[in-house]
Amino acid sequence: MVRPAWGAAAADDSVRPATSQVAADSLPAVAALSPRGALLRSLAVPGWGQLALGHPVKAAGCAGAAVGLLAWAAAAQRDLDRVSDRLAALRRAQPDSGEIEALRSRQEDLAARRTTRVLWVVLAVAGAGLDAYVDAHLAGFDAAGDGADVLAGRTLVSAAYCWRW
Repeated sequence: MVRPAWGAAAADDSVRPATSQVAADSLPAVAALSPRGALLRSLAVPGWGQLALGHPVKAAGCAGAAVGLLAWAAAAQRDLDRVSDRLAALRRAQPDSGEIEALRSRQEDLAARRTTRVLWVVLAVAGAGLDAYVDAHLAGFDAAGDGADVLAGRTLVSAAYCWRW
């Protein structure tokens, strides 16, 4: 008879097997993708790292946010190009026009708006990369072994909450 690894108090080996008796396939699965690989994938194409880790909803959200913000920045660039073209045409046609200063001010505002939107795209891509990096680190994490199971037998009430999406 082999004694369980956790102590001599057990009378039966079927209660809890020794560590050496645990089958290799019962161990938690380790992520096939490294955290660095997930980060680089999500930085290259937002959502790719999440998809490779098995989170298709998060992948769609990251990709959708990046594409939407990129389209928003492209619209600001289009508006800036239109005002810049109008300003250049006005300078050629009427160099002394009073409207030139108003168009220059509008051009500066649109350039600032475009830059802000591009920064939102960069933040979305960086957030997707950070999320994939953290997900890859936590891929083998089992929330059931967080200590709540130890307290469950000794207390009247215990609660645990786990939300995965």
